[in-house]
Amino acid sequence: MHCLTRPPAMGPESPGVLADALVGQDERMSVLADSIDHIVWSTDASGAFNFVNTRWEEYTRQPRSEADGSGWLALLHPEDRKRTWACFREAIASGKRFECEYRLRRWDGEYRWHLSRAAPHRNASGEIERWIGTSTDVDDLKRADAALRESEGRFRDIAENIREVFWLTSADQKIMYVSPAYEDIWGQSVESCYATDLAFFDAVHPDDKESFAAALKSKNEGFGVEYRIVRPDGEIRWIQDRAFPIRDARGNVVRVAGIAEDITARRALESNLHMQSKLLASVSLAIALTDIEGRIVTWNNHAEIVYGCTAEEAIGRNFFEIILLGEASASEVSEIRAVLGSGEHVVRELEVTRRDGSRVWTAIR
Repeated sequence: MHCLTRPPAMGPESPGVLADALVGQDERMSVLADSIDHIVWSTDASGAFNFVNTRWEEYTRQPRSEADGSGWLALLHPEDRKRTWACFREAIASGKRFECEYRLRRWDGEYRWHLSRAAPHRNASGEIERWIGTSTDVDDLKRADAALRESEGRFRDIAENIREVFWLTSADQKIMYVSPAYEDIWGQSVESCYATDLAFFDAVHPDDKESFAAALKSKNEGFGVEYRIVRPDGEIRWIQDRAFPIRDARGNVVRVAGIAEDITARRALESNLHMQSKLLASVSLAIALTDIEGRIVTWNNHAEIVYGCTAEEAIGRNFFEIILLGEASASEVSEIRAVLGSGEHVVRELEVTRRDGSRVWTAIR
């Protein structure tokens, strides 16, 4: 409606000619307004409604005559009436464009958010003759916007409170987001990461740059890679990085999301366990490790030789079932359990039966 032109300046024609011109313009405005799928309205210079299109009646079921003057305010949400009217009165006083959001009651009784805009229509002397405006239902847009903000809020709550680094890049690997954990693990500010797209790569250990670069090239399929980084203080940390492509409806990659986790402690533990495993395998003593219930969790090579039971057969079974093989009395088993339960060391010499039937004396500690 804002593109409607003002009537041409009139010469010394009779008042009747001027009135006919204005009536013709109003008729054209009415026809145009009724063809628009928005509520169109106009007021006189004081702000009193004097026109609404058919969309108003379809939407509100309020007859046009009842909307005249200030009747339209009755359909606004009670909490929005005073604010909306004050906003419109301010526009009238200043002669500036009017824009306001309010809730309007639909024909089914539901209040829905509307965005209303209006512009003053001036005569040849520059005086405001009327206001012409529109009102558009934006309730679905506001709900979607609120849902998006809520979703973004949940995303940030999660991303900014996990110990892993959550990162997001564009399809061409421009960094879009890095979570605060980056500062703890990389030892660099998040701002420095945004400043250069090479910040991630620059910190990678020289010996791992090639494998890391190869992983980045497979972004369309996603990747999982482990590499080392060198922090500004010289400390080296191991990182496990996993990436997942995000595609549009056509299957094109539009973003890549990833999780980078500091696995330095885990790698150290795995290294220690590997060393312990090699040590256990090399000693000429039968060594077993059990949980608190007596179930075997570790069974070394020499234990297989001494007792004739493989690790696959032993692990998961009860220690006493294999070690004692029923040769020890129930009272002796109970005594051993009691000593173990107290946290004391157990030292016993027992004769046990191996799986091949042979008997052997063992010193159990």
